[in-house]
This record gives sequence, C-alpha cells and structure tokens, in this order.
Amino acid sequence: MPDRRVYNFMWLRPGAFRQVSEGDQQPFSAGRDLIQPRPVVTSREVMRCRHPTPEEAAMEEVAALALEEPYLANLPICTMETEHAVAREGEVQRPPITIDRRVAAVKGMIVYPALMTPAVHVGEPTAEDYFELLIVTKGELRPEHVNRQLKISIGMSPRKPFRLMPLFSTVDQPTPPIEVELIGEMGNLHEVRTHEKFVGILRRDVQTRITDLTECDQLYKVRVRGDVLPTDLYYDAYMSRRSSHVIKRYRTNGEPEEVSATVGLEESDSFIRRVLLEIHGERSSIQGRGLYGFRRRDGDVQPAAMEDGEPIQSYHPLCIVPQMRNLDVGFISDIHVNSRSTILGKSPARVIEADDVDQQSPVVGQMLMETNRSYSSVLGQIATACDAVVVGGDLIDHVRNAYTTLVNRDMQTHEVWNAVDLIGNYNAQTHPPGVDLVAFYSLTIDVMRSSARPFFALTGNHDAYQDPYGISPRIAYKRANEGIAADVNRV
Repeated sequence: MPDRRVYNFMWLRPGAFRQVSEGDQQPFSAGRDLIQPRPVVTSREVMRCRHPTPEEAAMEEVAALALEEPYLANLPICTMETEHAVAREGEVQRPPITIDRRVAAVKGMIVYPALMTPAVHVGEPTAEDYFELLIVTKGELRPEHVNRQLKISIGMSPRKPFRLMPLFSTVDQPTPPIEVELIGEMGNLHEVRTHEKFVGILRRDVQTRITDLTECDQLYKVRVRGDVLPTDLYYDAYMSRRSSHVIKRYRTNGEPEEVSATVGLEESDSFIRRVLLEIHGERSSIQGRGLYGFRRRDGDVQPAAMEDGEPIQSYHPLCIVPQMRNLDVGFISDIHVNSRSTILGKSPARVIEADDVDQQSPVVGQMLMETNRSYSSVLGQIATACDAVVVGGDLIDHVRNAYTTLVNRDMQTHEVWNAVDLIGNYNAQTHPPGVDLVAFYSLTIDVMRSSARPFFALTGNHDAYQDPYGISPRIAYKRANEGIAADVNRV
C-alpha cells in the first residue's frame, strides 16, 4: 500500500533550452555531466547541460532588461548529443562530443491537472498505468517534446525542483511510454476530455484569454506511463528561482522598499502574473502587488507581510492515494475570507471602560468573527481526517476589501475605523481588489502541502461580488435599510 504523496507536473519553457554553436568540442567544461558513462560499448542520445559563462549571463541580463522581463540567473544551456562510449580494459573512454542537432522545444502550458483540480491515482503506480494531462501549445506537440519538456517534482515546493534529463531514454518503444492526441483549437472548445480519466468544461473566454496572452492555441491530451515518477530528491535545477526582478513591499513602519523575489519560469506562471496584475492593478497597495502569498503565523495570515519566496504560481498536482474500500470526503463551505474582519479584530475598543477590570467589557476585537483563522483550523482538521477535501464557495466575501500595512502590529481604535471606513475612504488604495484571494491562496496551499491530500474547489456567488453589499435587502438597486452596516456581507 503506497504512502500518501504528491507530485507536481511542470512544463519547461523553450527559453530554458539555450543553444550553443554546432561543432563546439568542449561545451561542458563549466559544469558537470548529468549522465555518467557506463562501461559498455554503446551509442545513445543524451541531453547535456552546463551553466552559462559570465559573458553569456551578462548578455542574457541585458536582453531581459530590454524586454522588461525578469532575469533568471544561471539557467542551464542544454543540447542533445550522440554519445559514443567504448569499453577498454574495464574503463570507459569517450571521444570528443559531437552535437548532432539542437534541442527543439514547444511553447506550452499545462491546463490539467491544476492546483485545485488535481489528478488522483489510487494504488502504487506501475508501468501498466498511465497519467493523463491536458496541455495547450503553440504549434504541434509530439511525444519527444513531452519527453524532454515535461518535468516532475516530489511535493509542492515553491521552488519547483526538477531533473533536466528526459523522462524516458527513448519514446520509440513497442509500447509507447508517451501518447499525444490533438483535441482541437482553442476558442471553439467546450467539453474537454483526457484519454480516460478526466472530463471538464473549459470556458471559451478562458480559452481566448490563454491564447491572447500566451499565443498557445492548440489543446492536446497526453498520456505518460506510470513508472516515470521520481523516487528520490536529487534535482538538477529549479523551475522557480530568486531573481533580480524587483518587487515592492512595505516595512512595518509603512515605508516602501524594493526587494528581489522568487519568480516562476513556467509559461503558466507568466500567464498567472499577467492576470493578477490586471486584477490587482499595476500600482496595487497590496504587498508585492498581490503576486506573492502572505506570511502565515498562528493559523492566520499577515496581510502586510509579503512572503517573497512564495509566488502565486501554477501547480499541477498528482496525488497518490492508497487503495481503500470507502472514500471519506471532507467538505467545507462558505468560508468568506475577509480582511476587513481581520482589521476589526485588532480593535482595542470596549463598550464599557472601567478602572476595575471586573467591571469593564471585553475588547471588541476579540468578540468579532475571525473567518481566516477559523478556516485554517477547520481545514487542517478535515485534511488529516479525510481522504480528499472539497472547498465550496463562497471562498471570499467580496473582491474589493479593506487593506492596511498597519494590521501586522497593535492598532489604535481610530486607525481601525479609518482602515475599514466605506464612506469617503473607499478607493483602490484603501480597498484594493484581490486581497482576500491572496489570503485564501496563502492559507490553503499551506495545508495542501502538509496533508498530501487532493483538494478540489468550487466558487460561489460572493466570489464574483466586486464590492461589499452589506446585509440589507435591495429594492430597485437601493438599500431598503440604510442603518444596517456593511461590515459582514451576507446577502
């Protein structure tokens, strides 16, 4: 019976396959070989990689600045070669390397599995099993592309470690280890299926958005043989890396500072960044412009503390679960993650002040609901007690919500009221869009990693509400009772 564990699929971008000149007889002196020769007479095709020289790295950084793209230092330069190993007196001798052809790569992104639509495999995977994916690409996708560009890591580390080697030594086998089939052109699809295990609806507006931002317009279904999963933690590279890409965050005193941060290299990571910037705005007041998770502490998030090593990026989980007779599914719904409640919880105000402690009323902030902390606590309990978790809408209360960098310290009563005020203080800086979505991501992915359970999510009506509506009924778009406050959104 297998242990519960999670793997993460990744798609290596064509930019990672930087090419070297043909005929270079010593292209790998700067790095170590990734495949060691064996004492047999053989000819085989292998991928070899090396680190760039300082001159190459400088040229890449200049090019990245010109394109206003993040510069990721030390990406490997990879080539495909034919290696001839000759056994002679028990030792391996290798002639000078000959580069037969350069690496061909396809631009693409994985659509399924996704963070909260994971793939699930029951039992220990064998060569008789297959894992299934949906991949959208720019141009034709062939098994050899999947063999070279599909990467797999153990767990869901934000660094996304992977091996540079192809999945299989060759895809030309009697029983193909990789199968690829075109589904159709993006923009005109509705119901999409893998070979056997998944069916879903891909919204047409999402298809168009993917094509507009990535140029990927062909959707393929892919099957990969089940004996491909890595069995140890040895890796050659990372898909997400610390870079000189500058991100704005705020110190505890509210002063801004610029820092380097981790950036994802997958095409889907770039797609997510561009969509988030559209949601949050280029000048969002949220720490890190809403591109990074919030720091977690005591089962809650600190909205004014950006976690620069936790970019909001793509994950494509494969969950391995043991054979079981019954499946216990945990369900949690109507979470209503709400940053306004978090700020109100900092209020030191009391209804009754008194010198005698026994005569004064409790602090108001301690009596208010704490949706974030409650969600984190309940989710952690469900995840350890059940085999799978379904998170139902409403995930958040509304898209725009109160935000202040003062929330990570003790706040005065007037600071709390000013931060949550909706009259005369309701603008993109004080109530930025997306702050609660960042909090939901930060709270959820923490439990997903620690529990190794598959998580599925549904959205609700509140997840589409842009502004706080309050609890007052509406008559002809006007509140029927102006006296009811809008601090809890329960329509």
